Amino acid sequence: MAKGTVDVGVFITEPSLRAIDDLRMGYLEASDPAKFKRMLQLATLNAAQSMSRPVRAAAPIGDGRQHGAGRLRGAVAARKAKYDKPAALVGIKAGASRGDMKGAWYRWFVVSGTKNTRVTQSMDYRTGTIRKTTWSVRGIKANDFVRRVVSRGDVIEKATAAMRNTVMAFLDGAINKGGYRGK
Repeated sequence: MAKGTVDVGVFITEPSLRAIDDLRMGYLEASDPAKFKRMLQLATLNAAQSMSRPVRAAAPIGDGRQHGAGRLRGAVAARKAKYDKPAALVGIKAGASRGDMKGAWYRWFVVSGTKNTRVTQSMDYRTGTIRKTTWSVRGIKANDFVRRVVSRGDVIEKATAAMRNTVMAFLDGAINKGGYRGK
């Protein structure tokens, strides 16, 4: 080594790479807020889609007599949120009507359950008196499988990884300005 020279070593560490990515994210957010919002929307939708497969696997399957076996399972989907964007949801599609096989109109009964008894009042028009009639219906026990699955650690890890991978692909140029995958 020549006299008067200094050895300089450059070390790239994980914290320094994260700092560079944070700088790129901050620049993108400040320079093009619409592009930044589209990127976050795509990342949250990818995270929600990664959660939909485990939720679908945990969905209860009916006996096939009333609503078709697996109709609830087939109605599990991820979609963009209507409010507070960028955001995405994982849940059960309702369908347009009871006959719509792409949704499960009865999803609320499965997730929330029903009570066992109900009380109704009726009027006896011959005598002019009000009588109470109590009738009983077998209740449905609540099965909040969506919340149970999306709060599991392994599912949260996969969703976080999907979101991180989408952001990194966007920053690396693999996803173009419109929010679609590049070539």
